[in-house]
Amino acid sequence: MIITEELLLKGMSSRGAWSEAQVRLLGEPGTQDNKGWRRNVIGRDIPDADADRFVELKDAHLKQKKRKGIMHSMKGNIREWIEDNQYVACDVSGEDENVVNVDELKRFLGI
Repeated sequence: MIITEELLLKGMSSRGAWSEAQVRLLGEPGTQDNKGWRRNVIGRDIPDADADRFVELKDAHLKQKKRKGIMHSMKGNIREWIEDNQYVACDVSGEDENVVNVDELKRFLGI
């Protein structure tokens, strides 16, 4: 598929930008230090699958940042809950696969 301005607009986020992953799909290294990337990609031929993925990734980077922000703001509350309720999450015997060990949970959450 030939990259057009129309394709770029289809993949543009609701905030008017593109993610690094999207720009790499178009054959450019990214947007950080590559100010002319849009001009460089128009007219370039890329696989149809890459063009489809480019559009699918629209706003994906915004959703990921929002989730990270929510988790970061909740870490203090989660840490307190774990410390107050260790008996709920702790499986000393290791026999119950549906129960998470407290240390594993803390490690997973990065707290």
